[in-house]
Amino acid sequence: MSARPTSRRPPTYIISVDNDHSVRMNGSGTARNRRGIYGAGIRSIPRFRTHERRGATAALEPPGRQAPSGQARRHSFPLSAGAAVVFAFDSAALVLSLAVTRSFGAIGVAYAVVSLSMLMLSGTYRVRFSVHLSDRLMRVAEVLGWAVAATALMTFSWQTLQVLLRPGVAAVIMVLVGRGMANVLIRHLRKGGVLHERALVIGAGRVGTEIAAALRDHPEYGIAPVGIVDTDPDRTARVSDITFDIADPLPTIRRLGVTRVIVAPDEMSDTGPVDILRECAALPLDVHVVPRPLEFGAVRLGPHVDEVWGFPLIRLTRPASSRSARRAKRLFDLVVGGLLLVLSAPVFALVAVAVHLSSPGPVFFRQKRVGESGRVIQMLKFRTLLCNDDSDKTWYVGDDERRTPVGRFLRRTGLDELPQLLNVLRGDMSLVGPRPERPHFASTFAAEVPRYGDRQRMPQGITGWAQVHGLRGDTSIADRVRFDNYYIDHSTLWWDIRILARTVAAVLGRTGA
Repeated sequence: MSARPTSRRPPTYIISVDNDHSVRMNGSGTARNRRGIYGAGIRSIPRFRTHERRGATAALEPPGRQAPSGQARRHSFPLSAGAAVVFAFDSAALVLSLAVTRSFGAIGVAYAVVSLSMLMLSGTYRVRFSVHLSDRLMRVAEVLGWAVAATALMTFSWQTLQVLLRPGVAAVIMVLVGRGMANVLIRHLRKGGVLHERALVIGAGRVGTEIAAALRDHPEYGIAPVGIVDTDPDRTARVSDITFDIADPLPTIRRLGVTRVIVAPDEMSDTGPVDILRECAALPLDVHVVPRPLEFGAVRLGPHVDEVWGFPLIRLTRPASSRSARRAKRLFDLVVGGLLLVLSAPVFALVAVAVHLSSPGPVFFRQKRVGESGRVIQMLKFRTLLCNDDSDKTWYVGDDERRTPVGRFLRRTGLDELPQLLNVLRGDMSLVGPRPERPHFASTFAAEVPRYGDRQRMPQGITGWAQVHGLRGDTSIADRVRFDNYYIDHSTLWWDIRILARTVAAVLGRTGA
């Protein structure tokens, strides 16, 4: 006699996003029979439905069930609330360490302030999915140790180092104990439906649906998935009713109040994840990437790697796209660009006189170029030709009969680009970045060369990573695009300094850059 199959109630998860961007989450049930990414697949993964209601409320639930009314709903707080919990425990621990060691003097207070500042700058207040003290134990102890040295350097006294030895040791012990208590509290609040963030899972394959189900089943991660979408509309339709356009993801992200995006590209094409990551990189949210199954073994634990129910998640770092990085780059351009303009003033004047005497015509050559985000700018150069009325649609030719002797020297050394320092100070360009192209050729290359438009994600530059590798003039556009996008994805101020140094060396060696 066969056993009678038992009917199970399908899982229900409801997440409401109100006008104040608070999350209300309640539900029950568990997605059953998940056998992992190497298993035979998953069943009972709830299908997401989005219903627009008054008050910009989106309720997501599996089919066949209506949102229950009158149930208690729990409010959540933004991610900064989790960091605030850790910060409060750190502050209390530092005050307690000063009290125990009787170090409530100016030096002790300075040490507490420096410690909190360095802990914040070191990124230790970023609350992870899996909250464990062991993940940051050594990092926190190291930062507190450096805070002792930094405080001593501020006072220029060896005696300060001796005074801070006891409170420093006490601070390490108490901060670590406080961090452990904060982690317990955060996990408790998450399980109670507090401190939840809204996340959008991009990737409707096996891995994406398993991660969404795992986040629903384990509220201790503090992530409430509001939907699953995909670059393939057919795959999206199988698991969600959310409208999503990868070319313009911001409307969907804003409508759902998302603060995190999890990209699971296991069943996407090779180009799909790149499009998603570059579109999301400019948005003010955290982006996590799940490596493909065959890449799991290559992922090593680190500050940017998190874990959700056995799945590694790599947090996307965007050194060039953050607001602070852009401000730092602009400040670097103003300071270094202004300094270079002052130092090169004698050469600037000499070249200007030489151009003026070499042939009739203006000293400067002005040309329309495509800058950041497709904005057309007027780029300056020293004039190198007798006349140039067809430059907007004529590609570079190595030997041009119209080139003057002075212009030939300027082209060979790269000194014809010197006036672009004025473009940098004006904010049209940057010292380092992809070279701006003429509008006619920019539109042509964008239609023919993959990823060409991605070069315009940051200000265009006088020199760049492609130029210091000899990719200038009549060279491969595809190679330039690859070098430029690699630079944009990983650029730092130190990298800009290296590129500028190589450019100066190339100019002095008369090879151009």
